[in-house]
Amino acid sequence: MIQLKKYSIHFGGVRQGNYNFEFVVKDNFFSPFPMSRIKQAEVFVKIKMNVKQNMIELIFNINGVVMIDCDICLDKINLPINYNTNLKIDFGEENSDITNVYDQITLAYNETEVQLAQHIYEYIHLSIPTKVVHQLDKDGKRTCNKSMLSYLEKLKPIENEEKIDPRWEKLKHLYN
Repeated sequence: MIQLKKYSIHFGGVRQGNYNFEFVVKDNFFSPFPMSRIKQAEVFVKIKMNVKQNMIELIFNINGVVMIDCDICLDKINLPINYNTNLKIDFGEENSDITNVYDQITLAYNETEVQLAQHIYEYIHLSIPTKVVHQLDKDGKRTCNKSMLSYLEKLKPIENEEKIDPRWEKLKHLYN
């Protein structure tokens, strides 16, 4: 986790105002997260820190490309991502990510920096669509791996045209 330490912002002793930070997320960022779908990436994280009297607001702008598996053919896809969000930091007796607001954390009064690696990791994953597939070509056909598509076609279940037992056939009419 030492490598993730560089994804933190030191705010101790700064005056009220706006500050800008930039981080580059590459492949090695994801190695401490074994459940990550992403193994390769080049993502640029820009953070605008707005320091106020009793709180800090972080405005994230995340852009880049991640390499992820296609959900159909399992080939790699270079997926462009773009994600913007805000994270508010207030102060209390102890550190806590548990609040009644989803984009707010609490840091202890004696903290002087905020660790952002987990937040960056989550925001990058939130930018990935639910279904990741290759784009369609100009003719509207899938650009997935042809051999995998033909293999999946062979595994497709064969529709059974057997005669259904009349007792079960009568039950179908209950839906109408």
